[in-house]
Amino acid sequence: DYGPGVRSLIEALEEPALIVERAIVVLANASARALLGSRVEGRDIRFAIRHPQALEHILGGRSGDFEATGIAEPGRPWRLTIRALDDGSAFVRMFDTADIVAAERIRVDFVANASHELRTPLSTIGGYAETLAEEDDLSAQTLSSFCRIILDESRRMLRIIEDLMSLSRIEADRFVAPADRVSIAEVIQTSVASVGGIRSTAQRHIQVDLPKDLPAVLGDQPQLVQLFDNVISNAVRYGCDK
Repeated sequence: DYGPGVRSLIEALEEPALIVERAIVVLANASARALLGSRVEGRDIRFAIRHPQALEHILGGRSGDFEATGIAEPGRPWRLTIRALDDGSAFVRMFDTADIVAAERIRVDFVANASHELRTPLSTIGGYAETLAEEDDLSAQTLSSFCRIILDESRRMLRIIEDLMSLSRIEADRFVAPADRVSIAEVIQTSVASVGGIRSTAQRHIQVDLPKDLPAVLGDQPQLVQLFDNVISNAVRYGCDK
């Protein structure tokens, strides 16, 4: 018999949680009732959860974690944490991992796309470098054009690699707020200088007008430089002619 104290503890959990004894759900919190049905308490767990592997873990009397898909709705992933209690019952907590799975899929797709995107500038650099190595009678204008293309493509590769590094940094420091004070004016000037080659090729003019008393901010300088670099370079490449 579980008293009001145990029920209060179960109800305090945000994720669905229940206690199963001899295949009967003896306690279920509000989240579990919303997920599995308002009358889940007092019923056989096999009517609420129709997932053979999940039921095997819950009714097996063994503690452990289990990944399952489609417990409450088709295709939705869950992680079940099962703990065997001294009286032979089982305490089950259900964590919705749909957001985690989606984020991991996005990360994998991003890495795959970035790796694919590296091939284009790398092939371009290789082709022009091979021509420069094999041809001796190229004009000064052609040499300058080839070198400019190689420089632009190398910067393009660098931006892709920095994106990959930023992803790793974000994952490693996911909950760590930046503590360094960064001058936004210096960041913008650095970004403007880094797109100088693109600017001259595209015949764009960049005018920087910043207040002299612009205060420093808390941030990660490399990521801020990359942010402004992406914004400015995209504006130069795809903005209107001015």
